[in-house]
Amino acid sequence: MIARALISESIFPAKTTDTAQDVIDQLEIYRLNELPVLDSDGEVVGIINMKALETLLPEDQIGDHLHKGHIDHVAPIAHIYDIIKLLGERSWTMMPVLNKEGKYRGIISQEDIFRAFATSFSVRETGAIIVVETKRTAYTMSEIAQIVESENAAIISCYLSDGKDQDHIKITLKVNRMDIQFVLATFERYGYDIIASFTSNDYTDTLKDRYDHLMTYLNV
Repeated sequence: MIARALISESIFPAKTTDTAQDVIDQLEIYRLNELPVLDSDGEVVGIINMKALETLLPEDQIGDHLHKGHIDHVAPIAHIYDIIKLLGERSWTMMPVLNKEGKYRGIISQEDIFRAFATSFSVRETGAIIVVETKRTAYTMSEIAQIVESENAAIISCYLSDGKDQDHIKITLKVNRMDIQFVLATFERYGYDIIASFTSNDYTDTLKDRYDHLMTYLNV
């Protein structure tokens, strides 16, 4: 999934001629903490956030108080994982999309990304979640697929993350079966540590709970 498919159709950038109160109202409606700012030519000239707006008078035009410079952004062909990584690094609630000429193409919000994941095939498909851990030197995707398939199941999606230390890796799998006791037993037989397992409903509830906590943390 790439950036151009995630651009919001209902979120609009701020303009240099907007007042501080105008933009505060926009941020509250969009449930964002910041917005890109466009000049009269439609060029992105900066990012304005709620903290900066609260230092201004309501009638101040934001263009007069904007620190201009490099604008962090993603290209229309950027992958969703790259967008998430940059959002995390900047602690932003949205990401502007610019083409290779630097022209503004739109905004992607955190909610757009969550919605994309929530409606993806791997989330909608019935199945169970298995989280296992192994040494990085022992990890091979072919062996993991073989283990799952040996118990008449198939992998729908796979996600890798850091394990308990730098020598270990954690693998989160979604498989197309609800009954996974034999799959878990086979993983253990091959020396994998079982960290957790969930049914689809369990996982959806956990994912929603974590998302709600993230939104609270970001004050969205």
